[in-house]
Amino acid sequence: MIVRDATLKDCPRMVRLGLAFRAAAMPDIPFDPAYADAIARQHILADDRVALVLEDATGPGVVGLLLGRIGRHDLAPVSFAQEVLWWIEPAHRGHGRQMLEAFERWARERDAAFVGMVGRDERTGRFYQRAGYQPVERGFLKELA
Repeated sequence: MIVRDATLKDCPRMVRLGLAFRAAAMPDIPFDPAYADAIARQHILADDRVALVLEDATGPGVVGLLLGRIGRHDLAPVSFAQEVLWWIEPAHRGHGRQMLEAFERWARERDAAFVGMVGRDERTGRFYQRAGYQPVERGFLKELA
């Protein structure tokens, strides 16, 4: 398995991975493939964004995706890298640390002071804590009718 920067050729697979993420993590949020493709392209092309993929060169190709961005934090004058979306196909999990380290390298190269990651469950929280992250808050979502 290798982690690499995504290319525009990866966009169709990135859209499919985004759909799988949305179905698992946010099933109530609508999915628009054209919008997802535009977001993937933006993360590949923009200097303040990153698109990393996990590729299984011996099999199905791209099996994981991590999108992130960097900018000033809204509450302090520090550079802050933030995960936007992270998904690894369930059959190919076990390489998350490799992807996280690649994201952290990208953030360090851009002088980020902090990296923020998101997780829904205890298992993900334990993974982040083993990697040196501290819990800071818990998010909630409500659809407005």
